[in-house]
Amino acid sequence: MSGLSPSMFSLEGKVAVVTGAGANGGIGHALALGFARAGAHLAVSDIDDDGLTRTADELAALGAPVLSLHCDIANSEEVENLFAAVDRQFGRLDVLVNVPFYFPRRVVPHELSLDQWQQMLSVNLTGYFLCLRAALGRMLASGGGSIINITSTMGRLSARGFAAYGTAKAALAHYTRLSELAQCPRIRVNTIPP
Repeated sequence: MSGLSPSMFSLEGKVAVVTGAGANGGIGHALALGFARAGAHLAVSDIDDDGLTRTADELAALGAPVLSLHCDIANSEEVENLFAAVDRQFGRLDVLVNVPFYFPRRVVPHELSLDQWQQMLSVNLTGYFLCLRAALGRMLASGGGSIINITSTMGRLSARGFAAYGTAKAALAHYTRLSELAQCPRIRVNTIPP
């Protein structure tokens, strides 16, 4: 890694929102800790209140200014409450990372209920849209920012039992690309498909 310095990864003074950041998860929790180590001020959310409390405690122990708030990203009112709280506490937004996912079990298409289909789309697609919409207005007002949507390789691959989940993640990847085209170069909008 010659030529790379820690300052290249500095988020000193930046405000980052990480959804799905509860400590009982993986990606959101790890990203929140990494952002804190890079100097960011953090707003973290999850539907897992115990995991969220653990994450907030870990962030505070790292010295990061932190706001933690229960938020189901599929609920538009809770999303608006989250971003309004960020406005009140930090007055700006530089980074949004959307992590939550809903995938209860593998279900073949003919056994998938309408409720399962709608829940899969509401968390894995609509929730990301709600957060992205809330973040974009704030980032445009302040001159820029970065949005990262965590997708999945299941959005590109075919596997038995992943019809609804894969469809939602494929749609999310395409929505992210279209959002990037609309906002570039002021705001970067990207996906990471673990």
